[in-house]
Amino acid sequence: MNVLIADHDPQVRALLRSLVDDLGHLCRSADNAHDAWAEAEKLQPDVLVADWSTKELDGVELVRMLRRHDVEKSTFTYVVIAVAYRSRPQHEEAIRAGADVCLERPIDLACARLALEPALRFMSRYRHSELQVAGLEAVVDGLVDLARQDPVTRIGNYRRLREDLEILQGRVDVCGHSYAVVQCSIDDFAEYQMVHGAARGHQLLRQIGSALGSQLRHGDQLYRYSEDGFIAILPEPGGDTTGTTEQHLRRVVADLAIPRTDTVQPQSVTITTGSALCAPRRQATAETVLAVADTAVARSRSEQCEPATHARNVQPKRTHLQLVHYG
Repeated sequence: MNVLIADHDPQVRALLRSLVDDLGHLCRSADNAHDAWAEAEKLQPDVLVADWSTKELDGVELVRMLRRHDVEKSTFTYVVIAVAYRSRPQHEEAIRAGADVCLERPIDLACARLALEPALRFMSRYRHSELQVAGLEAVVDGLVDLARQDPVTRIGNYRRLREDLEILQGRVDVCGHSYAVVQCSIDDFAEYQMVHGAARGHQLLRQIGSALGSQLRHGDQLYRYSEDGFIAILPEPGGDTTGTTEQHLRRVVADLAIPRTDTVQPQSVTITTGSALCAPRRQATAETVLAVADTAVARSRSEQCEPATHARNVQPKRTHLQLVHYG
């Protein structure tokens, strides 16, 4: 523990310093409240022993300053203040100012020990509790992060997606920004997983998630959206950013050339994409934007099925871009 002593009497400072050393703790001292305050700001003492009357600034005002500092820095210092013998007004004013205990003058070794030992014991337990709380907060923060992370792909999950969309939607409504979402859905993923098993299905999700993430701009984010789908958020898209991004995402998955044996003819895993753009000056919600992207994917798949239902697994996926402008 760190102990700070502020007393104008050199004999008292020497006595208290000797006591603190005997108790096995660190000690600093000052002969006036100004110097003690400077030390307190640097040292952040665990215990302060202050005299009621010091040079230039009295001990009560030092205690008030320290308590304000404790509030600002979310910390705590145990304060022992030396008051006049049997002076009830000084006792009351010191306690109101924020002192924890009063020590009557003249100070002798026995009385000082009775005041300091409980103070140091209390602060030792208090600091230990602070460490425990900090550890628990770290655990909670970790759990909060896990609650927003997809356990298979280790990217943001639907909960994180909704939270980030709400933030972006606020920027659209207040600042006039815009954003786009691009949905990427693995074609016939349920059939792939049924034939190859859940482990291979999870491996496929991780491969495709990694490949999709590699094609996004700095500042874009990828999320696991559904069992077979991902969503990429593109803040402030410009030009044909969404169309270009869709093409890149489909191409990078095709280039993986992941074979699938659940089809009549040999082919590789592919994805279907759809997008939606949210711009200012019209009422829109995150649900609206996601619904439009869902519709774009469904429409693209429907168009792919039109030529011949049985040819669905052998035809290349065609580009379909669905943009919704709110403004």
